[in-house]
Amino acid sequence: LGRAAAMLGASDNLEAKTQATRLWDELAAGVPKGSSPWHQAKLASIRLLEQTGNREEASRRAKYILLTSPPNEPELKQQYQSASGP
Repeated sequence: LGRAAAMLGASDNLEAKTQATRLWDELAAGVPKGSSPWHQAKLASIRLLEQTGNREEASRRAKYILLTSPPNEPELKQQYQSASGP
């Protein structure tokens, strides 16, 4: 699932990126919340939302995760903070 999401996300096609976001969300739903794979999937979907121009949704998701399931790793936390906006 992760490979398919990564391949679709690397496409220049907007619909492919939208589908990749769904796949990353599906992948996150299938692993333990707060785990490293969960954060990686959540960040991948947030990045794709930003790439497709949906910055408001990306920011909303990043802020929600920082409030409800913040990562312990400083680099992951920084990625969420960058996506959450000012």
